[in-house]
Amino acid sequence: MMSDSLLINLTKIELIRWRDCEEVPSLGHLLNLRSVLIADCTSLKFFQISQSQSLQKLKLRDCPKLRCISIHSLPSLRKLFIGRCTSLEESENLQSTTSTTLQQQPQENDLSLNGCTSLRELTIAKCNGFTSILSGLHSCTSLRSLVIDDCPNLRTLSGHGLQTPVSLEVLIISQCPDLEAIPNLDNLTSLTELKIKDCGRLTSIPSGLASCTSLTRLSVDGCHNLISLGDHNLSSLQSLSSLTVSNCGKLQYLPKGLQSLSCLERLWIGNFCKELDSFLDFQVPSKLKELGLGGWPKLKSLPQPIQHSTCLTSLSISDFHGLEALPEWLGDLTSLTQLEIYSCENLMYLPTVEAMQRLTKLHHLQIHRCPHLKDGLEWPTICHIPVIRGNFYFWSPYFYFWSPILFTHSRFLQ
Repeated sequence: MMSDSLLINLTKIELIRWRDCEEVPSLGHLLNLRSVLIADCTSLKFFQISQSQSLQKLKLRDCPKLRCISIHSLPSLRKLFIGRCTSLEESENLQSTTSTTLQQQPQENDLSLNGCTSLRELTIAKCNGFTSILSGLHSCTSLRSLVIDDCPNLRTLSGHGLQTPVSLEVLIISQCPDLEAIPNLDNLTSLTELKIKDCGRLTSIPSGLASCTSLTRLSVDGCHNLISLGDHNLSSLQSLSSLTVSNCGKLQYLPKGLQSLSCLERLWIGNFCKELDSFLDFQVPSKLKELGLGGWPKLKSLPQPIQHSTCLTSLSISDFHGLEALPEWLGDLTSLTQLEIYSCENLMYLPTVEAMQRLTKLHHLQIHRCPHLKDGLEWPTICHIPVIRGNFYFWSPYFYFWSPILFTHSRFLQ
């Protein structure tokens, strides 16, 4: 048996596969303890730790019978991770935490954060039982990052409305198919990243987006009941460098003010309402460098505003199933270095040799799942491009070539 004098000097404890343990002895008297890991303890039902002035990291995972966690008076705790504890019923007194991750809490529950004034990072993932969470979030005045992921039964973030703290810098909500609304974003002037993904019942993006003037990354993806973003004007978001609006199958209107975003360099938009026969109206920002376009069956052409994108270096085109030929004006994108074409089922022709030859900076061409392109693709059209990747055939007077992965023609010709 280890003496108390030796235990006092412990800085790290790991209890793994301790199958018969139902309760962990108190650890609060270990004055130098910095890290605790408890994993795969299949009989553990209760865990408590308090009065530890030194503990910085606590991780509990794969404890299927764990029903209660009691944590308090841990002023140095920086990171708390709870994963795959499928019987967990309550978590008490998280006032001293600065980083929290909760996973796999399947019972219906309300997670109260009242008094968590030092909380800096909160991640809630795979919480199947939560239908409403996050009461008291407004009291987490130091919160910087909030991530909610894969909570399939989550309907609302709070039964009484949610006030997010003004300190918030990152807000990510993903894979919450039953979520019906997101609280407004008013006064979140420190927010730099907002991501909303795969929230199928969401019909609108919350108000106050224009006040998020520090925002650099904005993504709305997979929100299939979202009809319009036309009531949002992004012209005040002059720090925005990356914008994604995609896979929203009912969307018919984009936000206003895209052309005024002077710092926007990356834009991915597309896969909108399948009933539309033309791409949504938008103007390309002047400094845009990377553009991704997602189409749908009724579209027969690319949106013409992109032909004036003189700074564009990367262009990705996907799912334009009605497109048979790429336009001649593609040759005007003389800054283009990378062109990617995916899943254009009826595409048969690239621009003419003359147009393609004007793309003197193009060094990377990638083509996948364009089965008819082989009928109109000839070697002179692409012979100046150093790297070609894809699954396609092309014909030349000298050989008939099929490349499943990578073809570097300059090496082949040597």
